[in-house]
Amino acid sequence: MESARKPTASGWGTRYRRRAPVIEGVFAEAKQWHGLGRAWRRGLLKMRIQSLLIASVMNYKRLAALCRLLLHVKQWCERPFENIRCNLSELLTYFQLQAQMNSHKLASE
Repeated sequence: MESARKPTASGWGTRYRRRAPVIEGVFAEAKQWHGLGRAWRRGLLKMRIQSLLIASVMNYKRLAALCRLLLHVKQWCERPFENIRCNLSELLTYFQLQAQMNSHKLASE
């Protein structure tokens, strides 16, 4: 039984070490911001429904953020190419502001 739990037995340990920062962050977001830390109702089926609803909300949030980004890039690409230097600086400024806003959000948590 102990040999089955060793990380080197099946190779899951190396995969987990690579994915752990991402997965743990997702679980932390679900717990802190979406109520996954506490069950709303009793029972495994109801807890499964809660988990699926929370996962759906998180996926919709990511989809909305991607759509916002793609819309901004599309609007940027539709501008005339004679102002390409100005457009590149605007796009860089936009991404820098987004990074600053995200860092402020993380610092306030």
